Amino acid sequence: MKFSICIPTHRHLQDALIPCLQSLQKYTNLTDCEVLVVANGCGNDFTREYVESLGAPFKLIWLDEAAGYTKATNVGIQAAQGEYILLLNNDCQILESPFNSWLETLVAPMADPSVGMVGIHEIWSEEIKANFIVFYCALIRRSVFESIGVLDEIFSPGHGEDIDFCARVTRAGYKYVNI
Repeated sequence: MKFSICIPTHRHLQDALIPCLQSLQKYTNLTDCEVLVVANGCGNDFTREYVESLGAPFKLIWLDEAAGYTKATNVGIQAAQGEYILLLNNDCQILESPFNSWLETLVAPMADPSVGMVGIHEIWSEEIKANFIVFYCALIRRSVFESIGVLDEIFSPGHGEDIDFCARVTRAGYKYVNI
C-alpha cells in the first residue's frame, strides 16, 4: 500500500465528510490507497453507516468519545499501512483537476529522500521562529513517524501540534516542502 489517507471527523457528516469523500472518489486513484476515517464522538449522526456503506478502500475507525483532532489523528496514523500518510481534514475537498494530479503533486518532492513531509499551506510561527506546514493537508513519510513519533497529544484537542511536529521533523534532519 502506497498511501494512507487519514481523515479525523467529529459530527460534520453532511456538510464536510460526505463532500470530502466524494471529492476523493472523483479525483483520486484509490487503487493503492486506504482511506481511514477516524470518527470521534460522532454519536448517531449516521457517520458509521455512511462510511461502512462505501466499502474498500474506505475504513472506519470508531471512537465513542470526542477525542479531539490530535488524538483522533494519532489513532489513524497508528492504524495506517501506507508508505505515505496523508493527514486530511474532513472539511477539505479536492478541487476539479486532472485525475490523481493532486496526489501526484504532493508525492513528487518525496523523490528526494531527505524530504520527510509535503504540505500545501505554510505559515510563520513565532514559537519556533520558522515556517511550518499547516496540517489540514500534509503528506508525511511513514519513516518520519517511525523516527520521531506521532503528534504530541499535549496539544489536544488540537492547536499547535503541526508547529511542534514540523520543528521535530527539522531537528531529525528531514526537510519539508510547501507546494
